[in-house]
Amino acid sequence: MFTTAVTSALVMFALAGAISLLVAGLIKLLFVLVRRFGGGQ
Repeated sequence: MFTTAVTSALVMFALAGAISLLVAGLIKLLFVLVRRFGGGQ
């Protein structure tokens, strides 16, 4: 039972980390696109 709780906690932590990395990447890409199209012209 304890092992199951630890495993589920690790899975949740890994999912949260992956989601946050994905969101950070999307925000960075958005900033690059805005800078390229907004500041380049």
